[in-house]
Amino acid sequence: MPPPTFSEHLRQTWPLSAIAAGLAGYLILVLGKGVFYTNQGPVRRDRDPEGYRRWVRRFSLLLALCVATVLLTFLLARA
Repeated sequence: MPPPTFSEHLRQTWPLSAIAAGLAGYLILVLGKGVFYTNQGPVRRDRDPEGYRRWVRRFSLLLALCVATVLLTFLLARA
């Protein structure tokens, strides 16, 4: 049985792939608008730059973990 292609792997791991796509889209929106909407209210870049950077860092780390998981599981499936 040949190893799966990357698109087949994305179809098999679609929940994590969808989460990564959603996080990437939200980070693009946040960086463009300068407002990070949280359950505790909006964090504005101009009013609370430290809090804004902290939220962006956390979401960026979460996005990196999701993407790394998808890529590493693909590489492990091919091994």
